[in-house]
Parts: sequence; structure tokens; C-alpha cells
Amino acid sequence: MTGLQFSYAPEWTAGGSVRYTFPSGLFGNARVRYTDESFALITNEPSAVNDSRTTLDLIAGYDAENYRVEIFATNVTDEEYYTFNPADSSLNGAIAIAGDPRVIGGRVLFQY
Repeated sequence: MTGLQFSYAPEWTAGGSVRYTFPSGLFGNARVRYTDESFALITNEPSAVNDSRTTLDLIAGYDAENYRVEIFATNVTDEEYYTFNPADSSLNGAIAIAGDPRVIGGRVLFQY
């Protein structure tokens, strides 16, 4: 099987982030990531392709000497994509793994 692409190896991936910290300890962070589509099987089956996706993550918080308080949102746009999408006839097309959905939360981190 020469000339085939590696499975789970997108041709393009890119990412970037920006962070700003105010003198008061407040901060904000944004990160964007792009992953190109890739084949799910080593045979490069055209019907077994993992989706391309662009995701945005945001964090805002307060950073003190011994603790940090954050609120965050991952996959802010709730991009829907598959990270495992096989076209295996023995599975009758009944299996696929969806990518992470939007998650919103908060956390407190302590350092001593």
C-alpha cells in the first residue's frame, strides 16, 4: 500500500493564542486551533474521514500571590466534529467518536 497517507495525520494543523494580564492581577486568554481532516483508516477509505475543525477556547480570571480564580469556555462555538469515523462494514456504520463539545466552567487553584 504505497502512496497512502498516514491515518490520523492531518496535512495541516495551526494554532495561536493571546494573553493579557492587567497590573491588578486580572487576565484574559484566547486560543484558537485548526486541525485539517485526516483518514481514520490506514487504507485511506474516502468514507472514513475525521473532520477538520477550528476551535476557540477562552479563559478569564484573577491571579493572586497564592491562588488563581478562573472561568473558562472550551470549544466556544460548539463546533461539531468526529475524531474517529471508521467505515468498517463489520460495524454497520454504528460507531464514531464525536469531538469535545462546548464546556463552560470555573476553577480555583491554590499554590503554597
